[in-house]
Amino acid sequence: MDCIRTRPTVCTGDRFDERNAFPIPAPGVGPELQEAQVGDGHEAMSTPARQPVRQSPALQAGAVAPLRARLFGANLFFRAIDGLLAAMLVVMLVMVLGNVILRYGFGTGITVSEELSRTMFVWITFVGAVVATREGTHLSVDSLVVHLPHRAKVVCAVLSELIVVACCVLIFWGTWRQHEVNATTASLLTGMPLIWIFGVGYVVSLGIGGLGVHKLWRIATGTIAANELFPSPSTETSTQTSTAAPAKGEGAAP
Repeated sequence: MDCIRTRPTVCTGDRFDERNAFPIPAPGVGPELQEAQVGDGHEAMSTPARQPVRQSPALQAGAVAPLRARLFGANLFFRAIDGLLAAMLVVMLVMVLGNVILRYGFGTGITVSEELSRTMFVWITFVGAVVATREGTHLSVDSLVVHLPHRAKVVCAVLSELIVVACCVLIFWGTWRQHEVNATTASLLTGMPLIWIFGVGYVVSLGIGGLGVHKLWRIATGTIAANELFPSPSTETSTQTSTAAPAKGEGAAP
């Protein structure tokens, strides 16, 4: 009997049963190719089974790196704006407080203090509105939206952003129409062109409008989270309260 006992076979007399015998796989052959070879006895497939294409970690990192770079650049830019707003606020407070002390303590004052502080207050307010838009901290009423299904929330978010973008277009257009008048008119105390005050309309319209267009693009591509459709402190507070309420009830139950 010439049966080779390297693999399981069924021997019947002087020969083995070919229906239950299969060849010895070559060294280094994976389990997929071994299973393919077992199919019809000694007939072995020359190609392994197709495997799903998996992207290597290096390629995935290469795809994510540009997105991370853009996010890092945007965060760095808005951090610089936050620092600039804080510096303007400090200067404004120093000028106002200093002018009050000089007026009541020494009978004098800084002539341009009131006008410069008012200009800085305007810029802090409008540029801060752009920062608040990015962070989603504007005041909003979501008592109706929170009870709507997800698709209705998406529709409301799209309509809301379209209205915001339309308002920004009107602000930019109105500032552009008044640009020449404001650029040729000087303030009374500092002699500064009024475009340095009313020109903040360009900044707020481009900033908030650009953020609105970016949000619409994220909604269209499906890359926005559900809690980012209407981000507001009231929504976060109500979510935390509803989450904590069952735990409190469970603790009170005997």
